[in-house]
Amino acid sequence: KDKDDFIKLLNTAIESELTNDFWEITVPNKLLVSSSTNNAIRNTFFASLIRKGANVLFSERKVGDLFDPALKKRKKDLEKHHIFPKNYLAKEFNLDRRQINQVANFTYLEFEDNIEISDSAPKDYFTDIKNRYYKNKETELKKMLADHCLPDNFYNMDFNDFLKERRKLMAKTVRSVFETL
Repeated sequence: KDKDDFIKLLNTAIESELTNDFWEITVPNKLLVSSSTNNAIRNTFFASLIRKGANVLFSERKVGDLFDPALKKRKKDLEKHHIFPKNYLAKEFNLDRRQINQVANFTYLEFEDNIEISDSAPKDYFTDIKNRYYKNKETELKKMLADHCLPDNFYNMDFNDFLKERRKLMAKTVRSVFETL
C-alpha cells in the first residue's frame, strides 16, 4: 500500500530467506559452478569488492576503477585470472575444465600481472610477487589477500581444500557487505 508496507514485506522476506543456512551452505555451493558472468553470487562477490573499496589483487588500483565505464581505459586493463592457473592445473593434476573454472578459482588482475603470472604454480608466482612488491609491506599484502578471500597460505594448499576454504570466505564477505547496507 505504501513504502512502509513495502519495507516491512522486504524485511520479512530477507529474514525468512537469508538464514545462516543460506549464507553458510547455499552461497558457498553456488560458488561451485562455473565462473559464468550470469552467476549472481559471482557478480555479487565482485560487487562486494567494489563496495568495500578493495584494490585489484596485487595492485594499487581499485577494483571499482577498473569496472567504471566512465574512466577511459586501454583495452583489457582488467582480466579474469585463475588463482591456480588453468594450464598448471590441467598439466599437473589432469583436472577438467569444470573443476578448474569454479568461481572460487577466479579473481581479477591487471592485464600485465596476468600475463606475467601465466601458468606458474601459485607458490612460484606468489613468492615472486611478494619478494618484488611487498617487502616490508606485510600488512598491506595480508589485507589484500583478505579482501580477495585468499587464505594466508593459499599458495601451499591442495586445490580442492583451497576452493572449499575460499568459497566460505567469499560467502562471509558477501554477507558482511550485505549486512552493512
